[in-house]
Amino acid sequence: QFEIPDSAGLANAASSRAGADNMPDVVVCDLIGTRFDDFRPSGETDILMLTVSGSPVGDALKLRLRFAERDTPLPAAAAFLENLAMRLENPIYHIL
Repeated sequence: QFEIPDSAGLANAASSRAGADNMPDVVVCDLIGTRFDDFRPSGETDILMLTVSGSPVGDALKLRLRFAERDTPLPAAAAFLENLAMRLENPIYHIL
């Protein structure tokens, strides 16, 4: 299940959740089309945060993953980013 907070705003979407059972596994911060290339939320969070931004040169994407290693081991985080990057570079992998 995906929830897109654009209509209510990120702060309202986050505050409308009740309890840890409703917390997302990954928060995606889409900075494509902006001048920003990173977002650092205030406070510590145990939720994976994926930031996607554009490159100032060409049409390349930058991916950043913030995670707590106590919850997500580095090999798992690296594999997640590697697989995501592979699918973004070559979308045919989505259907294989």
